[in-house]
Amino acid sequence: MSRRDEPGTVYLLHFDRPVADHARHYIGWASDLDARLADHRQGRGARLMEVLRERGIGWHLTRTWEGTRTRERAIKARAEGPRLCPDCTPHPRPVARGRSAQAQPGPRPEVTAESGLRPWPWPGRPDPEAAADGYAKYQDVTDALIAQWRAEAAGPALGIPAPREPEPEPEMELEI
Repeated sequence: MSRRDEPGTVYLLHFDRPVADHARHYIGWASDLDARLADHRQGRGARLMEVLRERGIGWHLTRTWEGTRTRERAIKARAEGPRLCPDCTPHPRPVARGRSAQAQPGPRPEVTAESGLRPWPWPGRPDPEAAADGYAKYQDVTDALIAQWRAEAAGPALGIPAPREPEPEPEMELEI
């Protein structure tokens, strides 16, 4: 298997403020995400991360996808970091069509106690079942908010003012 086809994690970093008035995101790939993020914290691994460290600009991980380096290249080629970022866009675009979606890795190996593999792409990712139990205590609040939003949506529509009548143009006096 070539390095290009090695399975790993494609990740999106969001910067706390823009670098040089334009860069707010970094998309990268790592076979070991924790080690790669540790390198980035030290300002290593990418020149942009070194610049962030020098300027004291913070950043955080916002989104990940399973994939190969080929998928990373395809996602970067989309050139739409802000539209993929959940911090910048309330409903970030999915990476489900086109070349960026097709460059996904093959089936993952089966996780067993003997294989020593973890069932998640990087260490430290929460167990989905444990996360579901942790959110159970918020279910009542969530249901109340949803009911309130539905009631507001069913309420009276927002009034849109009628268009203004155009003002008459002043008459121009011509000097002869």
